[in-house]
Amino acid sequence: MAPSAWMRCKPHISHRTERCMEEPIICLKDRGLEVGLVQEILAKLTAKDDKYACAIAEKIISESQDTDEWYEYFDDFASLLDHPKSLVRNRVLYILAANAQWDDENRFDAILNDYLAHVTDEKPITARQCIKALAQVGKAKPQYIPKITDYLRSADLSKYKDSMRPLIEQDIAETEKALTL
Repeated sequence: MAPSAWMRCKPHISHRTERCMEEPIICLKDRGLEVGLVQEILAKLTAKDDKYACAIAEKIISESQDTDEWYEYFDDFASLLDHPKSLVRNRVLYILAANAQWDDENRFDAILNDYLAHVTDEKPITARQCIKALAQVGKAKPQYIPKITDYLRSADLSKYKDSMRPLIEQDIAETEKALTL
């Protein structure tokens, strides 16, 4: 995309980030996102350049706090829940959590079990990110709180090293507390 084109459109992802100034990040005109651009965003979220991918995810998460611009692509983001790369799973867990508040179509219902499965993700860092993000999901979707808390309480953490298990247990306690306030 030529600089003149991306400078004129309404940015849903900012044109440049502090972390990556080499190229503009995708700009979406008037929510008219084409399939090719969706695939490009997903490719950028799964890019080998983790700093760049993280910057894009952070921007989507930030914008999703205030607007439903990204909810339209909920299913596309959900398709990354089982990505082989844990950093991608971390990003998408937070993107989906940020968009839960806009979920009037109840799309989250279809992915809740897959989402909850990451409470015991193979990577303890991803498990921790999931547990923390569940507080936001539960606040946006209070009908999920009983299922979330039941899942957290019954999570088998025995596969995690002794150094990580207490941290995960602490995250679970903090998320349960946040959901019961």
